[in-house]
Parts: sequence; C-alpha cells; structure tokens
Amino acid sequence: MNKTFKFLCSLVLFLNILFICGVETMAINTNFSFSNITEEEKNAIINNLKISLIQEPSHPKSIECFDVNDHEMIALGHRTFNDATISVYDSFGIFQYGYTFNYNALFGIEWNGEYLNIYLVRSNVLIVVDRDANIIDIVTVQNTMENDNYKNEYIFKNEKKVGETEYTLTNDMGIFNFVSVSYSQLVKTSSDGDVIVIYDANSLQIITTLACVLCVCSFIALAIYTIIKSVR
Repeated sequence: MNKTFKFLCSLVLFLNILFICGVETMAINTNFSFSNITEEEKNAIINNLKISLIQEPSHPKSIECFDVNDHEMIALGHRTFNDATISVYDSFGIFQYGYTFNYNALFGIEWNGEYLNIYLVRSNVLIVVDRDANIIDIVTVQNTMENDNYKNEYIFKNEKKVGETEYTLTNDMGIFNFVSVSYSQLVKTSSDGDVIVIYDANSLQIITTLACVLCVCSFIALAIYTIIKSVR
C-alpha cells in the first residue's frame, strides 16, 4: 500500500511539473532561441516598463515596426523620446486596443497566438503580453547569428504577407522619403491588386522629418561657421 501511495504521489508531482513547464513553453512561441531568467530579473523589468492598456486610439504616429497574424490583426509599434506605444487594428484599420510602456529605444513585435511578443533590442529580452497588458513571461534572446537573421528577415521587415494579402510599411513624403528613419503609412494590397491605406501618419511624419533635417542643417552650418571663424 505504501509503495502504491508513494508511486501515485510521485506520478502526480511529475505530471504537475510537466504541466507547469508545458504551459510556460506554450506561452513562448517565437523563432528566436532564448534562455530563461530569474523571477527577480523579471520583476525588475516589469517594474521598469510599467506597461498599461490603451483602449482609445491616440493621434497618428510614425511606425517603427509591425506584424500581422493569420486573422489579419495588425500590431503597429511607435516610439517617442520618452516612451513606446503599440496599437492593434483589424484588417479594415479599426482600432482594437493597444499598450504603452516606458522604453525609448528600438523594439520589435511579433504575434504569438493570442499574445503579442515585444522584443526589446537594447536589453535583448522578449516579453509576452496578453490582451489586457498582463505580462505572461519574459526571456532573454540569445546572441546568435540565427537570431540576428530572424530580426532582419522578419521582425524588422517592412513587408509581410498573410495568404494572398500583402501588408507594407511605406512613406509618401516625396524627397523626404530618403531621409526618414521610420514609416508613415501601412498599405494593404489584396490579391487582385487593390491598394488600401490602413494607417496614415503622413502629415505628422513630414513635419517631424522636416524638423530633423533643419536641425541637422543648422548644426552643420554652425560647425562650418565656427571652423571658419577660428581659422580667421
């Protein structure tokens, strides 16, 4: 009887461990290779990010990155000097929900079933977030050539396809297209060639790009003036 009881207890414990590990593994669905981190490290990242849910669309912002899932739900990543925003739209460009968090460096996004993976480039971590902005898991992305290739060939790619429908990040700013470091529009092209602008921040992007160009030109002019004056 004792042996049977011990065996059953061991079996239950084993199945519980297997279930917990299985649930954790299922939460991380990505082509990145990754390593687990400690709970202390996870809590530090969570406290620093302060991610929260957005239920109303904000004014149009330039697009840094995007992803589209099999149901043609679109996630767009935006970045400012102080924080980052992710906005989620349906295939018709109707806002669904979004996130805001404390991060002012480059990041990428990818769909993970019903979750969204947020890849923070500077800290090299991948965060899994659910629909309500709850952080499900956090892992470290390993420093490998395969991961670098995945970043370039998918995470930061400006063109993605779902079935026969193509989604493309683009700019429509004339000459300023050559100096822009982000995108102003998301365009959807159907299999029969119909083109629809799903998201448009073109006006803001032109103003922002023009301001940056003027700042750079002013800096160069000031530097040249300073050199000439010092020579004289």
